[in-house]
Amino acid sequence: MALKEMSIRQANEIVDIYSALLQNKSRTHKIMPYSALMGYDIFDVDNAIKIVMAEEYYRFQINDARLSELKNSSSGMIAGFSFTLIPDEFFYEIDRANLTDDEYLIAYSKYIGPPYHGMVKKFYEANKERGDSFIEYCVSLNNTDSNYWEMIYKRLDLVRSD
Repeated sequence: MALKEMSIRQANEIVDIYSALLQNKSRTHKIMPYSALMGYDIFDVDNAIKIVMAEEYYRFQINDARLSELKNSSSGMIAGFSFTLIPDEFFYEIDRANLTDDEYLIAYSKYIGPPYHGMVKKFYEANKERGDSFIEYCVSLNNTDSNYWEMIYKRLDLVRSD
């Protein structure tokens, strides 16, 4: 269940956890169980990425090159969720089966794919704003505005908990 409130510090922690999972080279067939996110879900990861981007824009003078980099990386980071995390019960079933890479691909597409993609599909059907348009929104606000964070959290439909 997605969080209803999030602090900037918590957003940074979620992004750190998620980034570490994406970079973990010891993963079984390059996947990890949902529980590796320590209770967070795809909606939390998406909101955390956006808060971290908003914080970077708020705190630093960002040039066009960095702005472009933020836009591109935000969409790629959330797409990584689909290929990295799966429900725990499927992860442990595959892990115990000691499958070869070919056998894993068959199991993934046949047994894991349908229920797993249902969760990801739900995320995309929620019409969550993409990271590139979100950072454009941040730029449109003016990071010196006293209502900056109020507007950011309102856009994400979150309560700020600092």
